[in-house]
Amino acid sequence: MTRTTFATLICTLAVLTFTTGARAQTALLVMDSNPWGYTAWQTILASEGISYTQIGSSSLSGTNLDSYAMVITVSVQGGTYNTYVNNARSQLETYVDGGGVVLFSGCTQSSHTPYPDPPFGGTNVYSLANYNYNTWPSHDVMTGISASYYSNYASHNYISGPPGAADILATNGSSATIYTYESGSGVILVHTETWEWGWGHGHETGTIMRNAINWGWAWTPPCADADGDGYTDDACGGTDCDDTNAAVHPGATETACDYIDNDCDGALHGDEVDGDGDGYDECSNDCNDANAAIHPAATEVACDYI
Repeated sequence: MTRTTFATLICTLAVLTFTTGARAQTALLVMDSNPWGYTAWQTILASEGISYTQIGSSSLSGTNLDSYAMVITVSVQGGTYNTYVNNARSQLETYVDGGGVVLFSGCTQSSHTPYPDPPFGGTNVYSLANYNYNTWPSHDVMTGISASYYSNYASHNYISGPPGAADILATNGSSATIYTYESGSGVILVHTETWEWGWGHGHETGTIMRNAINWGWAWTPPCADADGDGYTDDACGGTDCDDTNAAVHPGATETACDYIDNDCDGALHGDEVDGDGDGYDECSNDCNDANAAIHPAATEVACDYI
């Protein structure tokens, strides 16, 4: 999916919105201070050419998230920040259900109570771990990441009791430190890792952060109308046989000689069908598609006037 702007993830929360019709093209970065002093999010956004708006946590509840392609909250912000994030859980859940993508970080310092509990369930537990473990190496977020990866610390917290349908991408050896969960037509990525610290020190957690941003920005609801033609993919119970092409959908005009089932009726335009089985159709200049002896490569026979 081509993007002109790009969004940020943070060790606390990020949301990516998919609105009906044209998708928003600006990220929302929710941040009171730079995590560990690093401008990781701003730097990655700028390097990716992403437009973003930054707000403080106290402004989160009054902000229309649907105006943004991604909403981001960040790591180690303090108890006040975490309180605002916790108070916005239902707001974030509604956003995800409507097609948004949230990247939610629960990474805190021990004194930063209350800890941010993720939307859709789960309890944030403070527990330091130097190593985290890649449980889904083929996932875009975890591609190229070692089976076990180090940082000081790789994670500050873990999530106890994530939603049952969550896909666990990484653990501290026993409990989830990164997972994704789809709800409605959107998705949330929750993590408790020290992404910004890892970015600043060249650790793999920083690579995961960049991977997650790219994954979140490119994510499309599985049953969304991806090409905006008013029809959803047939794999989602819809009737669009090609949800990447807005010219292909039920009711579209069948176009000759493009060899596409434009109207999704299971049949090509008549001119594209080799009616006599001679290897040629009317689009390839068969002047009599009812006679297999007649086609552009046939031998001309004298005196048959054909």
